[in-house]
Amino acid sequence: MQTRHCLYDRRLTAKGARVQGAQRRHAIIVGLLAYGMVLGALFLTACGGPALPPLGADQQRFQQQIDGVTITLDSSKAPQVDHTETLRITLHDAQGRPINDAAVSVDLEMDMLCLSGMTPVGDPAGQGVYDVLTVYQMAGEWRVTVLVEVGANSHEAVFVVNVAV
Repeated sequence: MQTRHCLYDRRLTAKGARVQGAQRRHAIIVGLLAYGMVLGALFLTACGGPALPPLGADQQRFQQQIDGVTITLDSSKAPQVDHTETLRITLHDAQGRPINDAAVSVDLEMDMLCLSGMTPVGDPAGQGVYDVLTVYQMAGEWRVTVLVEVGANSHEAVFVVNVAV
């Protein structure tokens, strides 16, 4: 009877070891899945939005979403009269992908003295970025209208830029 009891104990111990081993494997699998989910979330957070070029300390950024197209305008924080200004326009579609095949132009308007009609064209720089060179003729508030044509679709975003003397 004693021997039988020992065999029974060994079977219980072996079964307990199997159960503990299965629990340990289950805990490892759950841990790896959780780790993978955290890494996936970090990846999606890092890659989920449109990647924009870095913004310099002396730059400002404006952004609008028009009909699924994100139009971003980067310009100097303090543009000056009669100095060449580079406006950087970045375009992304609704999925956050850069739009590289657009025709981009900028219409600069100022109410005072009916200043308008300047429409510089964007020079493609890749990754959905278009650079526009312009010169502001007067100090004050300018309406910068970014005109984007992608295929047969047109998009327009208006931003206000204040120009110093």
